[in-house]
Amino acid sequence: MLDHATHSPPERPAPAQAGEARYLPDPLRHEAADTPEWFRRTTLDEPTVGEVKHEGARIRYLRWPGGPGPATLLVHGGSAHAHWWSPLAPLLRSRGPVVAMDLSGHGLSDWRPDGYTVTQWAGEVRAVAGATSTAPPVVIAHSMGGIVSAHLAVTAGDTIGRLVVVDSPVWDSAPAPEGEIAARADAPTRFHADPEVPIARFRLIPRQECSNSWYLRHIAWHGLTATTHGYRWRFDPRIFAGNGGGTGAGNRIARFEGSLSDSACPYAVVMGENSYLTPQAVEVFGAASRSPAAVSRHGRTPLALVPSAGHHVLLDQPLALVAAVRGVLAAWR
Repeated sequence: MLDHATHSPPERPAPAQAGEARYLPDPLRHEAADTPEWFRRTTLDEPTVGEVKHEGARIRYLRWPGGPGPATLLVHGGSAHAHWWSPLAPLLRSRGPVVAMDLSGHGLSDWRPDGYTVTQWAGEVRAVAGATSTAPPVVIAHSMGGIVSAHLAVTAGDTIGRLVVVDSPVWDSAPAPEGEIAARADAPTRFHADPEVPIARFRLIPRQECSNSWYLRHIAWHGLTATTHGYRWRFDPRIFAGNGGGTGAGNRIARFEGSLSDSACPYAVVMGENSYLTPQAVEVFGAASRSPAAVSRHGRTPLALVPSAGHHVLLDQPLALVAAVRGVLAAWR
């Protein structure tokens, strides 16, 4: 098949102020023969779309209903979107609703004309938490979302009930991923007549292989939006422009500037066993266990490893991640 991609006009595409307020269902989402039954079932559990305004931007989120208790709030990583979490959201339902949000510059949320900061993103997490939860929620956040949520835990931790960061570089000496990403901020937007072309070319950032093609297709499809020019990726390329990444931010979207020891809420760390971050995470946070039940409850940060998972834990070992998160949360009760 020919690639009918075209470059954008000289001006930037219009920010998502004019974008649609919903994700379109993937017509081929269950076509793959190896798609597991649990994935077919949970992706049929359709959420509603909600919206809150923060500092002039519409921040949208997906919501799965639950009981009257505190919400579970799921936060995606850089250049990702709420649907990274949607197959797992029904499995993480506890005492209240489950909410998966889109940070500004991502998914259904607005783009910001003046760029992005960790502080601003953290304010968006706080705004969604306040709008969707009857009490400080449990926040589960992956990668860059963990940096953002850790910033909130340190600066306004009373707004979070519990924090679980999933393979996030939330210590000052954390290694950066391989590969320069800052140049992506000024890369021309590509439009495609056929959405299957960018889906076939989809690659994870940071780069890693993932054998669960059904999950990769799910996040790639929902990462696209249809425009009058064709299909393009939903995220604003300017998220790659540094965003407070500090020295050497060329291959980071953001950097955590602080110490989780100053968090006002309890927190835990869940890492992929094969992640590039894990060796240092074990050094920083203490001995890790593959068994969530064996996670330390006192004296140090609860730390669990998910076997056979890289940085993108929820894609590599989704059910094992759910088990690890449940184990960590149970250890706090």
